[in-house]
Amino acid sequence: AGDLIISSGDDRALFVDCVEHLVNRMPTGDRNLVSAEYLTQNCVLAVRARQRHAFAASVPVPVFLEYVAPYCTFNEPRDLWRPLLANVVDPLVAGASTLEEAALRVNALVWQQWDPPIHFVPQQTRPGRPGQLSPLAVIRAGNASCTGLSIFLVDALR
Repeated sequence: AGDLIISSGDDRALFVDCVEHLVNRMPTGDRNLVSAEYLTQNCVLAVRARQRHAFAASVPVPVFLEYVAPYCTFNEPRDLWRPLLANVVDPLVAGASTLEEAALRVNALVWQQWDPPIHFVPQQTRPGRPGQLSPLAVIRAGNASCTGLSIFLVDALR
C-alpha cells in the first residue's frame, strides 16, 4: 500500500474528492462489485497522472472528476485497467505540451503497443454476444468492435 501514498495536501484533497465523486455517482450494480481498494487505486493513479504531466494539470478539477477519474465508461466488465494503461501511455505522452498533443499521440500510437496490434473487428456486440468491451479484454483479444475500441481509447486517454 506504500505505493498508493499521495504526498502533497492539494493532491490528497483531490484524491478524497475523486473517491467521493465516484462513490456518489457509482452505478447501482457496482455498489456490491467495486471494492474500496479498487476505487483507491483508480483514484491514486488518476491523481498521479495529473501530477506527472503539466498538460494534465491544466484540466479543471470538475472536468477531471467527471471525465478522467471514472473507472468505467459504459457497462463493460470492471477490470483494473488503469495501472497497465498508465505504464503504456505515460511514455507516449512524455514531453507533450498540450492536451491536444497528448491525445493525438495516444490515438496514433496506443494501438501498436501490443503484440499483435489492436485492430477493429466488426459486429462483436450483438445480443447474447457482448464481444470485448473492457480494456483488458480488448488487449487479450487484440481486437474489438467500435464499442470496445471506443472504451479502450477513452480509458487510455484517462
